[in-house]
Amino acid sequence: MSNNTQQPSQQGTGFFSVLKSLLSGLFGIQTQANQKKDFQQGKPIDFIIAGIIGVITLLILVAVVVSWVI
Repeated sequence: MSNNTQQPSQQGTGFFSVLKSLLSGLFGIQTQANQKKDFQQGKPIDFIIAGIIGVITLLILVAVVVSWVI
């Protein structure tokens, strides 16, 4: 007997999904559908950690570029 129903999507978000959401939010191109999915399936701690890492990376990148220019 074949089952034509789709399996439910995996709960939570993976590393690349969090990274994609972080980058698209940073550039302001996050779609409303992806935002809803993140809030419904994602764990807040994943986005908090990704945000902290993103901010630290951005600060280091700016410091390196400024040092290189000066």
